[in-house]
Amino acid sequence: MTYTFEAGKEKLIDDVVQCVKRKMPKKKAELCSEFIRQFFNTVGLEDLRCWSINDLCYASIHFWSTIQTRQYGKPVINIYNPCSERDGWKSTYTVLEVVAVDVPFLVDSIRMTVNRLGFSSQLIMHIGGMRVERSKDREVSAIYSPHGEPHADVILEAAILMEMNQELNETMLQALKTRLELVLRDNQAVVDDWPLMREKVQESIDELESSPASLDTFEVEETQLFLKWIEDHHFTFLGIRDYELFQNKNDLTLKAVPETGLGVLRESLHPSTESNISKMTPEARELTLSSRILVMSKTNTLATVHRDAYTDYIGIKRFNAEGNVIGERRILGLYTSAAYNTNPKHIPFLRHKVAKVMKNSLMSPRSHAGKVLLNILETLPRDDLIQGLEDELLQMCLGIFHMQERRRIRLFARMDVYRRFVSCLLYIPKE
Repeated sequence: MTYTFEAGKEKLIDDVVQCVKRKMPKKKAELCSEFIRQFFNTVGLEDLRCWSINDLCYASIHFWSTIQTRQYGKPVINIYNPCSERDGWKSTYTVLEVVAVDVPFLVDSIRMTVNRLGFSSQLIMHIGGMRVERSKDREVSAIYSPHGEPHADVILEAAILMEMNQELNETMLQALKTRLELVLRDNQAVVDDWPLMREKVQESIDELESSPASLDTFEVEETQLFLKWIEDHHFTFLGIRDYELFQNKNDLTLKAVPETGLGVLRESLHPSTESNISKMTPEARELTLSSRILVMSKTNTLATVHRDAYTDYIGIKRFNAEGNVIGERRILGLYTSAAYNTNPKHIPFLRHKVAKVMKNSLMSPRSHAGKVLLNILETLPRDDLIQGLEDELLQMCLGIFHMQERRRIRLFARMDVYRRFVSCLLYIPKE
């Protein structure tokens, strides 16, 4: 016998719809009812049964009224503590409502923001691609089936409702709303500038075709292939900005080029700051001014969009005809899960780094020891493989190699060249 988990869901939704029809004028009830059917269809029956029909009814009416208030080009954020006298239902948990144009990363970015403020949710209900039509005064005048024919006046919107696991006070409510406004602003900028950022990467690939003769030809080709690789859905672009190198007496400074910021690096969102190369660590200064085309690291800034992580930084240097560094194109973003799960031998630039480490180890790649070392290299955390220098990776991998089959606890630490963070790998016996 097969148990149908969703049996009874249609009846529950019908009960909510009937409740709404008793509480609202006919025309408004019809629109709200269609919204309810589409919205609750995305929610598990088990979660819906945690609410009474009355609570689902009044929460839906409240959410629908929030949807009706969305103005052109602006998201709506409404956070409230349900009260029987005001809202028709009561809860000991705070409810967050968000209505916006349907774009990528919305749910992830909202959940991440809530968690960073020390709050958490016990239920998230959301629907994307909701096909609505709005009147001149911006109220919803029609809501269409998700499988209907395209319509010129249809707007694709997202509706997100989150039930927190606590009741927030007024200070907390305002802090959360303010932070969400900034995050949704960044999210929209990333989505709007996504095509332009991809164009900038392609522009950098094309520029390398005319790179100075002093640069290593193989490195130029690998860099071009690597940039094509990240552009092929292996990197989530969050921001791009160009910088020029200036010298003032004894100081070398990277200054942002006006009007080149895209995504979260738009000048209107995050004004540019200078990078004083003269004050960097000797290692970082040498790397910045070297002929190595790519610089890859982590920033000390947490992403506001998509994933709760420090952003990845890819710097593409620019050179003059003599081969001297004159600036860079700075890319901020996050490597995708596909990038982390791809074997390094299939990733341009990294495969070259792995080959160089293996060569410097003086081990034959066909020997047992060589195969073990290669496996250690290929299974290193991807961030360490991307950011670590060849000498650092060799020392780390040899240390791991020499503890094979030994029941020892070992810690391997690698400091970022900019001294922003330390990466630690801790090995502990399984038993």
